[in-house]
Amino acid sequence: MNAGESTDVAARLARPPSSRELAVVACLFSHTDYSLWGLHLVERALRILWGDYCSIHCHDIAGLREGWESRGARPVLIGSDAPKQELLRLLSAANICCFVFVDEPIRLIEQAMYSHGVPPMDALRGCTHFFTSFAQAVSINSALSFRCDDADQSAESVTRRVLAAVWDEGASVNFEDVVAAVLAETPAAPTRPLESDLLSVALRPGANPRVFPTPRDQEVIASVVDAYRALYRPDGMSSVTWPPELFFTSNPGEGRQKEILLAGDARVLIRGPYCALPAGNWRLAVEFEVVDHVSGDSVEADVVCGYGAETLARGLFVLPERGIFRYSLDFVLDEPKSGFETRLRMLKSAIRGVLCLRKVTATRPDAAEERRAQTAGADDANIYNADDDGSVVRAPLSER
Repeated sequence: MNAGESTDVAARLARPPSSRELAVVACLFSHTDYSLWGLHLVERALRILWGDYCSIHCHDIAGLREGWESRGARPVLIGSDAPKQELLRLLSAANICCFVFVDEPIRLIEQAMYSHGVPPMDALRGCTHFFTSFAQAVSINSALSFRCDDADQSAESVTRRVLAAVWDEGASVNFEDVVAAVLAETPAAPTRPLESDLLSVALRPGANPRVFPTPRDQEVIASVVDAYRALYRPDGMSSVTWPPELFFTSNPGEGRQKEILLAGDARVLIRGPYCALPAGNWRLAVEFEVVDHVSGDSVEADVVCGYGAETLARGLFVLPERGIFRYSLDFVLDEPKSGFETRLRMLKSAIRGVLCLRKVTATRPDAAEERRAQTAGADDANIYNADDDGSVVRAPLSER
């Protein structure tokens, strides 16, 4: 879709709310208890208020366009559980009222693991995209967000806020009568507490117990999710650390977090994490340990998205012989993108040595560093020596 088409669609969607035939709202949700409860409340409220309406479930503009053609003269509810960037931009440009129901992030991961049998780390990767997308939705000017941890999440409070957002002052029905009708069909908001007991979660009715995260899996999930929770705070997410469990190595069988034997042909040693990052300037720091690497060969580090289709940053350096090191790459994301990964690649074969990934951290540079990131060359890489006390000391590069 070109800019002209986007403007035209936005103009057609953004009709006066007093015109019932052209009323349009959106509801963004996840498949968790609280979020689905919110979706069903919105559907119930619109049915009582509007009567017949057109429900369009879509992820992008193509899906919206397909449903839009069949709407007739009916008002429209746009629903999406995985809105793409283009759809969010359109909803924002058209100033469409968006109801966004945000559940506790851990519940999304539970749902992926226990309802769909998704392995823990894959569930975590996938859910970072939901977190990032929903955080963008909440930031839309016309968004009305509801969070499971808000102080007042009673059915009556949510119903009143939803109806007030779509209410037509010229309506022939009484506001309080509509509120009462919605509440008569709406159960209380789900308030199931988060369960730290893995067995209790896995044995819930309807749960798929094929996937049991280990204690270490639970630690990784908790630490990463805690970083992504900041997306919903005013200052946003400023850093996240991805542990080695989220990365793949060149070991046979796609092993993770193992010592990588460097002996062998040129190849990608490490790749991952395939998690989402919000738009902005970022610095990626990769910490690793190397032992007995005597070849003195250059390695290439890069940051790519689209599973390698677009390169965001790249650097070359000589792999040290022994020690704990950290290299960094600066890059800019204009929007969250799929297939986000950093890779470490051996450019030549090696005769011996062992490498082990320790962690990967993405941080937002301060204002001065952001200017440097914007002017950095494509082949700019920095390598540091990480001391035992955790401090970082610049070490001279043998090669860039």
